[in-house]
Amino acid sequence: MLQARALRSQIASVKKQQAGNVMAKKKELKAARTLGSELHQTMETSNEVELCFPAFNNSCRRTSRPELETTFIYIVLSTITVLTVVLNLLVIISIAHFRQK
Repeated sequence: MLQARALRSQIASVKKQQAGNVMAKKKELKAARTLGSELHQTMETSNEVELCFPAFNNSCRRTSRPELETTFIYIVLSTITVLTVVLNLLVIISIAHFRQK
């Protein structure tokens, strides 16, 4: 008899917890929908917003740089790359030239 009461009270507490979890999940979903619609409206109003990964709506926003700055960065990086290749070839040629026979 005591075991049956304990079992009933346990079942009742589990049902209460499940009902509480369902309510919490509903509230979370509602908050997520509200946030999603606000984010969508914000993105629609701003035409300049580009995402880092366009397939994902919650991706970070890509910063757009001026064309002059982008060109300068590309030129500097290309120069560094070419200089590295040339100096590596110089090291290889000098090692081959001065290698003892």
